[in-house]
Amino acid sequence: MNAKLIAINVPSPSPETRSFYERLVGVEAAQALSSVNSAHMPMPDGMWLWLSEPQHPNDKVPVAYFAVSDVDEALRNCVAAGGRAIGEVMKLETAEDALAFYGQSLRRLGVDEPLTPLWGRAALVRDPGGNLIGLMEVEPHSHIFYNLGKYFHPVPAKILVEHGRAIAYAEARAKGQAAK
Repeated sequence: MNAKLIAINVPSPSPETRSFYERLVGVEAAQALSSVNSAHMPMPDGMWLWLSEPQHPNDKVPVAYFAVSDVDEALRNCVAAGGRAIGEVMKLETAEDALAFYGQSLRRLGVDEPLTPLWGRAALVRDPGGNLIGLMEVEPHSHIFYNLGKYFHPVPAKILVEHGRAIAYAEARAKGQAAK
């Protein structure tokens, strides 16, 4: 699937929670341009911290969101891998009264993809361990905010090489064969 972690949603839009994360991150939260009670803060590498109502009525824990190229296909793959779909695929749209501002923002950033109110589609899934995650198909005009598409920056090769070594070491260690 090659999903990219793009956001963490903290299920509490209260002023106290917002102030806490603004101090922690050092960035002022902006009210979302949707009709949902939500705020957001940009983080390095195309990540976002969202503060909103719980994504599911019984959940009071943060939800990790992963960008996928096709939310329907990713949802099928997650279910085939032992996950459980929660609800239907949702449309994520910019509020009508904020669309002109959003379009101006995109143009200032040099985005030339056609603007639509739809900025993505999302689905919620419970993984085999019961954790709630989000899958999000992001429209091209919003790719800049998440370092997707032509804005994507892959993990550096030297980090992947070291990660491979860590996997090999962990396997050898589990067998009692790791160098000390």
